[in-house]
Amino acid sequence: MTLALSFIVGSLLIVAVWNWSVRGADDTIRVAVIASLATVATIINVITPVPGVEVTSLVVVCCALQLDSRVAMATGIVCTIAVGATAGLGPWTVWQVLGIGSIVVLARLARSTGCANSMRRWPLVLLVVVCALVYDVITTVGGVFSVTGTTSIAGALLLGLPFMLVHLVAVGGIAALGGSALLAALDRVAAQRDAISDRSARVIER
Repeated sequence: MTLALSFIVGSLLIVAVWNWSVRGADDTIRVAVIASLATVATIINVITPVPGVEVTSLVVVCCALQLDSRVAMATGIVCTIAVGATAGLGPWTVWQVLGIGSIVVLARLARSTGCANSMRRWPLVLLVVVCALVYDVITTVGGVFSVTGTTSIAGALLLGLPFMLVHLVAVGGIAALGGSALLAALDRVAAQRDAISDRSARVIER
């Protein structure tokens, strides 16, 4: 995939995912939640001086567990664009979008098995680290391929190994410190959203 093609596909994916994410009966509530979460996550990501230390992975996982795929995906996309505004968007963007999608899928699979109902600190840390690892593999291999054209997966992973190690340790530590609190907060958000949606439905029926 050429540099230009990667950038174009990434841009189209962002537009498509955003349109999919905000459509629905509760679109106003959804956009408000996305904007709030993405703003906080982006601020933390931007002011953190160490590359690889970010909270987007944790936020996306928790959104997928407690809210839904659309909120999780859109939050990750907004964070990617916002951070990219300072660090730069490029041919790697398409792989970042696919990486966020992989995080959402893995978290939703965990939810479907009932893990979300009993998610505690260390299971959540493990899930976030696994999701971050999958994200790193996709973005590292895909990004190197788009930039250099190399097809050596081992070479790409070796090139990105230092960043990946810092990233995994950082997201694991952040998840251990604040993951449970974020899950609890999002559980309350989900309850309030459902209550508002129910009231709106009753008003429409009248």
